[in-house]
Amino acid sequence: IRPPPGFGLLIATISGGGSVVCNGRWQDAGEETAYIMAPGIPHGYRVSPKLKEWKYAWAKFEVTGKYPEIFHDEGPRLIPAASYSLGSANIGLFTEVARGNDPQLAGIWCDLIRASLTNLVKPQAIDPRVAKMWSVVADRLDEQWEVETLAEEAHVGREHLRRLCQKHYGCSPRQRLTMLRLRRSCELLLLTEGTISAIAEDVGFSDAFSFCKAFNKAF
Repeated sequence: IRPPPGFGLLIATISGGGSVVCNGRWQDAGEETAYIMAPGIPHGYRVSPKLKEWKYAWAKFEVTGKYPEIFHDEGPRLIPAASYSLGSANIGLFTEVARGNDPQLAGIWCDLIRASLTNLVKPQAIDPRVAKMWSVVADRLDEQWEVETLAEEAHVGREHLRRLCQKHYGCSPRQRLTMLRLRRSCELLLLTEGTISAIAEDVGFSDAFSFCKAFNKAF
């Protein structure tokens, strides 16, 4: 579990499986899935207790701004993905560097890794109304947002907002609101001297007890 990672990470399951933190809960990451972790956002992963083995290909990103096609979402996400391509490209690069170490061939393998990563994620364009609405909410987390007011802010119906959030974020509007509040609380806990009660109020929880309960459940 990494509360404040300073880098981005992607792991693509090849065989076995694990559990990953996504949308505020632990979810199974089986074969042909990829777990994408944006920088600065809490994430976690572990080997599945049932399978006891997890083989995956991974890529770490020190500068994520160069990869908008991968880190276009704010939080960790779990998506279906053909993991074999990244695994094969990683092995190719490793073998070349360990044996021949030809810079030109190593560069080609790096290009293949980039192409494999891009093919893995295939991001969907987020409805601009929803993206703008969440941007407004993120700046005013202390307000008592309800699903109806969220829908009004996005200029869509309540049910349509639910479908859009499920499509783009894999959760309901209320779940996403809670996660935005918890992510902001992580920043405040790490970077300020604020009390639990003050931070709970700043991010929109009714009291410290409800905040702590939600925080412990998520993280």
